[in-house]
Amino acid sequence: GGGGAGGLRYQRNINLTANGIYPVTVGEGGRGGASFNLNNTLSGENGSDSSFNNLISKGGGGGGNGNNNPGSNTGSGGGGGNNSGSNGGGVAESGSTNNNTKSNAVGYFANRGRGENHSSFNAGAGGGGSGREGQHAGSNTYPNGNSRHSTNTGSEGGDGGVGKCYNIRTGQYEYYASGGGGGCAHLRGGRRGYGGLGGGGDGGDEYIHLGKHAINNSGSGGGGASGNRLNGPITTNAGNGGNGIVIIRYQVDINSTDVSLNNSGTNYNDDF
Repeated sequence: GGGGAGGLRYQRNINLTANGIYPVTVGEGGRGGASFNLNNTLSGENGSDSSFNNLISKGGGGGGNGNNNPGSNTGSGGGGGNNSGSNGGGVAESGSTNNNTKSNAVGYFANRGRGENHSSFNAGAGGGGSGREGQHAGSNTYPNGNSRHSTNTGSEGGDGGVGKCYNIRTGQYEYYASGGGGGCAHLRGGRRGYGGLGGGGDGGDEYIHLGKHAINNSGSGGGGASGNRLNGPITTNAGNGGNGIVIIRYQVDINSTDVSLNNSGTNYNDDF
């Protein structure tokens, strides 16, 4: 399954003293799992936490593997692997706001990953994004509206959940913290799950077996690997999650030539 995004936190009007010292930690993305053959697979690892001054955003959950394993529960949940069942996705962190895609929204956001609806189709589900849940494996349709599961010829990975949109960094709106797409099996003629908008990696398929890495410093989940149905010496690796990011924006006095944070006793209302 696809990796879950890290929890996304946006706060405003935080009072900081200009000569204060504030610890900052940028979390590392979790390493993707691997598929050696149908009965020998590894789940993805969870991402590490990011924090600023004791405000913590949890790393994303690793995607489940092909041996009936669910996605992990932390930040946004990882997508479940093959045969994980419809409830096989990891759940979102307790206390997070779910399914909110409003731009520049204040709060802490995460969503669950999904599981595989159709165990016979050998696909992984999408990881949760900060804006929306991941999608079940097998829940999408062809562009013409016909179900891809009308025949037993294809598997279909679930798409990763979309991230959330902010203009804090450049003034332009950018998406962060989306879920990774689930992979589909070899020899099934299926369709990979695509990473959510915001940097999530795409899953692997029968042509490109490897899951794609998430965009670095997006806090997004990596794509799940294509399952190796050949039972041969072929290892397919899932994509790694992207490292997190901590952005601090502060207002400066345009009438002053000193725009540093070294003016003792000055308080700034910052965004994080």
